[in-house]
Amino acid sequence: MIWELIATIVAGVGAAGVILLLRKLTGNAIAKWTIPSFAALAMLSFQVYSEYTWFSHQQAFLPSGVVVLHQDKNTAFWRPWSYLYPQTLGFVAADIANAEKNNINTEVQRVNLYFVQRHSAVQTSSQVVHCGYNAKAKNSQTVIIPASGATLDNQWIALNKQDPLLQAVCHS
Repeated sequence: MIWELIATIVAGVGAAGVILLLRKLTGNAIAKWTIPSFAALAMLSFQVYSEYTWFSHQQAFLPSGVVVLHQDKNTAFWRPWSYLYPQTLGFVAADIANAEKNNINTEVQRVNLYFVQRHSAVQTSSQVVHCGYNAKAKNSQTVIIPASGATLDNQWIALNKQDPLLQAVCHS
């Protein structure tokens, strides 16, 4: 976050420097008010650019086998441009390449989920997904992995067949 602040300031100073140079080259024909105006415009433009490229930048750093399941797109009235093109403020990704099948029931796989938010530390969660019953549960010491054909207890959450986690883990 500090680097983004420094880059924003550099963009403003750079734009102000360009206008100052143009003023000197034109014999002060360009109005003085353009210096802070262009600095502010450059800083705002950089911030908008960094907001909209954040997701693709983060996605490029994901290792192969990590699949983005969901994007948290958002709009805000103080960012009127976000109504035309919503900004991605966070996303959920699953490490499909390292998903592990369970020894007791091969329809159950353990997968790590990553919750990534702009300006926040990445949170992780280990989940178990039951492909036969279209369900998931938080991986813990108390979760009961059912034998093949057994019913699920109340720790399991039913998923829609089109759920991105289910599709990524069970159908990849």
